Amino acid sequence: MNQLRDYYLPLLAKHGATAKGVGWGSELTQLVRLHKITDALPTRDSVLDVGCGYGALGEQLVKRGQLLGWTQAYSGIDILPEMVDKAQERGLYAETGDIREGKWRADWVVASGLFTFSNPAEVREIVTAMWASCRKGVIFNCLSTWAHKVEGEFAADPADMLDFCRTLTHKVVLRHDYLPHDFTVVMLKEDEKCESR
Repeated sequence: MNQLRDYYLPLLAKHGATAKGVGWGSELTQLVRLHKITDALPTRDSVLDVGCGYGALGEQLVKRGQLLGWTQAYSGIDILPEMVDKAQERGLYAETGDIREGKWRADWVVASGLFTFSNPAEVREIVTAMWASCRKGVIFNCLSTWAHKVEGEFAADPADMLDFCRTLTHKVVLRHDYLPHDFTVVMLKEDEKCESR
């Protein structure tokens, strides 16, 4: 928790509720990652955004709703209250919390940029908690060891992550075709289909 506060709060103070304020290199790469999540989500389903930050994903869902009639319920959780405050200032429902508390449920449980300062055991624990909290599926992204080597940042081997996710469900989609240093995983419950395009 202290590492997250020490890293994110100075960025938030300097850059505000922007991509740089949550550690992304640029608005463009943040949007590319978020679109991989929103493109896989069906309309009219509820979404829980784990590690929601200032609510960038929620804003994208609102924009998509204006275009496509999106009517799902969005909620976000973040362990940093300062981030939750920023999401709430944008009119999004968000609260302070950790998905491992097990008190949230949604059709889809998603996370973008959540694992930058994690370790393999923590990632497995969080993904398992996300899976237990979803009714239809889980979508998350992670830095990739296939192209990412920044000291102090966690990156996962996509093949290893795929193997782990397959212990929870055999319906798994891996996307590693949009940025060289990033991948997205979509995990589906038995009756669900991936909307990814």
